[in-house]
Amino acid sequence: MKNLKTGMKFFVLMAIFFASSNVKAQENESMEKRKEMAEHRFKELSDRLQLTPDQQTKFRAIAKENRMEMKQLRESKKDAPKEERKAAIMAQFKKANDQVNAILTPKQLELFTQYKAEKKAEREKKMKEKHQEMEGMHDGLF
Repeated sequence: MKNLKTGMKFFVLMAIFFASSNVKAQENESMEKRKEMAEHRFKELSDRLQLTPDQQTKFRAIAKENRMEMKQLRESKKDAPKEERKAAIMAQFKKANDQVNAILTPKQLELFTQYKAEKKAEREKKMKEKHQEMEGMHDGLF
């Protein structure tokens, strides 16, 4: 009986270990995928705007600083009212956008504005499709 209890404890501990290992592996995989996607987007944007090596370095520095500031902002404002959080995040987006705009030539700025508009339209289209899909699921339930 004692061996059975010990065996069960061992089995449960091993199951927990493997489950937590799997979650950690998925998190690492997800993080790698996000990094790859970000690098792909940067390459696409860099090619489209024909950024110089100096501009690429500055752009990456701005993006890195923005990520760190956004992370700090989200942590420091997590208990703040929604509108206050949103205003702070929008101000940070504007700051980063202004910094990027400052390193671009007028032609690159025009291309960047077009790029952002296209990406926004793509996001809106995806959201609309997702919304329609969700409505379709609800229709089938009721």
